[in-house]
Amino acid sequence: MRPYLVFVRAGLKSFHAQHIREDPDRNWDCCVSWYSAPGNDGGAERSTTGGLNKFDGLDVNLTEWPEIARYRYVLVVDDDVYFQPGDISRYFEICERHALFLSQPALSWRSYFGIRLTLRNAFTRLRRVTFVEVMTPCMSAAALKLLRPTFGLTKSTWGIDLAWTALCAGEHAMHIVDEIEVTHTKPIDRQSGAFYQRLREMGVDPRQELRGIYATYEGRDLRVSNWNGGHVYRRGIPNWLGNSATAVGESIKVAPKLLQSLRKKHRRWRARLQVLTGDSRTGT
Repeated sequence: MRPYLVFVRAGLKSFHAQHIREDPDRNWDCCVSWYSAPGNDGGAERSTTGGLNKFDGLDVNLTEWPEIARYRYVLVVDDDVYFQPGDISRYFEICERHALFLSQPALSWRSYFGIRLTLRNAFTRLRRVTFVEVMTPCMSAAALKLLRPTFGLTKSTWGIDLAWTALCAGEHAMHIVDEIEVTHTKPIDRQSGAFYQRLREMGVDPRQELRGIYATYEGRDLRVSNWNGGHVYRRGIPNWLGNSATAVGESIKVAPKLLQSLRKKHRRWRARLQVLTGDSRTGT
């Protein structure tokens, strides 16, 4: 049993097998929780099914496989998030070195993203924040114990991360690790994506669930932002300049936001052109 665990909610195109193959000296075990019919586990230590979403799946495994509590850190990752070779092991080493409670790797500027805070800041190696997203959270053993009751708050997973903000505020630090960047390779498809189609069949409205989270934690500070300090800066940036450099790093993230907007417009244009021409190859 290695000291760390990667828990991946996987379909047939999951990156987990590639991550295992590209990290031959890995310091982590892998548990694959299939949302589709099980496929290639890629040499994972455990393969399971069950649960509506990845936090449901994790909760099921915490009950059926209590050894999870022995891992020092558990990284809960979507199957379309790609780490560079060896970076998962490096990420766990950073978590251990800085005794991180709850964290996530930064998203590369090539990623599909919803929250600009999660994109890599060019001037920091480690950034203290008020928010860690559900896409790729990494929980210490203590964080996993504290946050487990939130896993079932919503069926869509929308707002679960805001519950973490409420529970950790003033008690436990949260971080984005800019030294490790990952790429979210697919856009979130709220119209035709299989998960969102299933939610509609169940009569679940993610936005309504999100409003329920805000109502539950009314009066709590749920702002999504960087702390004013508590960061680890890139080499050559003195501490006295750090906050200003961090702010500059946040301000230039308008570039990937613009790029993502252009990509969305291109997808819409291509879909319309396909309808007009009847050619599914248009724009490829």
